[in-house]
Amino acid sequence: MPLILDTDLKNGGIPVISLKEYFTQNRVLVIPPWQREYSWSVAEDEQVDTLLKDLKKFLNDDTASEYLLGSIVLCTLPNEKSRPLLIDGQQRTLTLTLILMCCQKYLRTNNLIDGQSTQDTSLDSMITSCINSNAFQQGELHPRVEMKRSDADQTLRELYNWSIVPGEFDKTVFKDMDRKNPTQKNLISSVEYIYSKLAGVSKTNKDGTVTKKPGDWLQPHEIKAGILKLLQSVKLIQIEVDDRRESISVFDHINNRGMALNPADLVKNLMFESVQDSEFETISYNWNLMVESLMATKKARLQDPRYLLRSLSHIYYGAHESYDNLDVFWSKKFAQNKSNSQEGIAPLEFSKKLPDYAENLRMLVTRSTKFKHQLSDIYLAGELGSVQHYSVMLAGAHFTNADTYQTLAKQVNLRTLLYMLAQERTQLFDAMIPEWAHLVRSANPSASKQEIKDIYIEAAQPSESLFDDLRDRMAEWDYTNASQKKKIRAVLALLSVHLNNECKMDVRIEDAMRARKVAGESHPWEIEHVLPQAKDKTGNFQSIGNLVLLSSADNNDASSNAPQLKKDHYDSCSLLLTRTLTGKLVPNTLQANKISDLLGTLKVESKWDLENWDEDSVTERTEFYFRYLKHLIQSVCK
Repeated sequence: MPLILDTDLKNGGIPVISLKEYFTQNRVLVIPPWQREYSWSVAEDEQVDTLLKDLKKFLNDDTASEYLLGSIVLCTLPNEKSRPLLIDGQQRTLTLTLILMCCQKYLRTNNLIDGQSTQDTSLDSMITSCINSNAFQQGELHPRVEMKRSDADQTLRELYNWSIVPGEFDKTVFKDMDRKNPTQKNLISSVEYIYSKLAGVSKTNKDGTVTKKPGDWLQPHEIKAGILKLLQSVKLIQIEVDDRRESISVFDHINNRGMALNPADLVKNLMFESVQDSEFETISYNWNLMVESLMATKKARLQDPRYLLRSLSHIYYGAHESYDNLDVFWSKKFAQNKSNSQEGIAPLEFSKKLPDYAENLRMLVTRSTKFKHQLSDIYLAGELGSVQHYSVMLAGAHFTNADTYQTLAKQVNLRTLLYMLAQERTQLFDAMIPEWAHLVRSANPSASKQEIKDIYIEAAQPSESLFDDLRDRMAEWDYTNASQKKKIRAVLALLSVHLNNECKMDVRIEDAMRARKVAGESHPWEIEHVLPQAKDKTGNFQSIGNLVLLSSADNNDASSNAPQLKKDHYDSCSLLLTRTLTGKLVPNTLQANKISDLLGTLKVESKWDLENWDEDSVTERTEFYFRYLKHLIQSVCK
């Protein structure tokens, strides 16, 4: 329904109310579960800091009688008159609540409330009433604002209980921060910051003395008058509608304060605007399930719903959209559905896909054993920091054949590694992913390995020039460079695992990449210099050609020895790639035959003479590693 302002109201029909009136009405402000997280930041000149500065300027200005803080949009449903939905204004509302909690804590801690003063006790009751609808029941919060998230509401209760007890800054409520979700962390960080602006910050020096930096928001002699002015003279425009879609539409048009909505928020709002009220709860439920799974990935780039929304544009449409254009893209798809175009998708149907895709993404990232297929084959791509490849893996989640999905995983892992190791232009790799993901998703669930190989050849097969780049980059890698060292280790681990597994001496890639011992393991693997660093620290001897993987015990014994004195350590190594340095293998065994066939395929002769190990030896070994890696990457489409 259209928004109509009551012309009988003062201020020309605009419903302007004080902060005290806003908080103390007979109602609970409900932040719908489909709203975004509490996300205001305490950083310098960010939202919390800016609000405090604005309020301080107003409160200290004796000539300013009113301060308009902006508009609040509420949606009051017919059967929930006392529980209006807070559509626009949750960030400000929660931050103002936290400010009042901190003010209450400060007043009580510093004995600034005189129990014999009617004005003081009235102010104390006023603050409490703005936070707690049952101000006379100390210790129990009947919140004025409810987030409909049990963890966040629990944090608000803990902060309230903290605020009503006088005393120094007790950080009990701030424990286990690493286990808390973004809303909880931001609520707690905001309280800590706001209180520090009131009470100051104490620092214990090395000599045991304490240095205190005083607060700079409101001074003790002005705080009571300041809080009273805050409650009575800070004003809000309260807009009420009785239709959820209309409330979101109003929100989108007047959201001019606080954090700008990112495209994921706008996509969510577009879904709500496009459906009937009866479908709100389903969409809200699906969106929240998605968010829970994304948060469990523990990767910041993947926790943002924009990543998944963009992946779905790849998977279903092969679209190469930017993160900033996602709202436009999905708005078009919702509109196409409304006009009965086969290119469109219904918002409700779309929301139902989100939880499953998000949960699959979580399992892919964590390589969960509960995923329907084995996931070790994508370990390295994720370990080196890629996220682009997950779109293709998500696209193939419908495959029923384990061998088909494993083939896809190897393709995705190796093609992503080539992109990262050869330093392929990110724009080119990103542009390749949508078509690849879309073709994979379009394949039949029972697709064969050959079909997946054909798709790879069409969408992702690398050019020969990219392998030339790989050769150049590998020759440049330096063990002393942290990021390059990780690439060196990844290549050594990948080739070691592949050769061992070909020879039926299985090694897990996760184990080969691990340099630290874990429970139940006799040793981890360490990077060993064939020519010790103590002998020569020049660039060529820090390159991959002078490096192998060796057990920590062997590495400790052998590391300072000359190459020819390390033969026994290399010969006893369970990693066959390391053992190729000596060429000592039992003739006519599976291992000997496999290694001989590999060297023949790569057109490499095993002439790594440890007696005369020099720069040429290092160059030849680097070329061996390159050819082996190229062979492995190219094998995924043969």
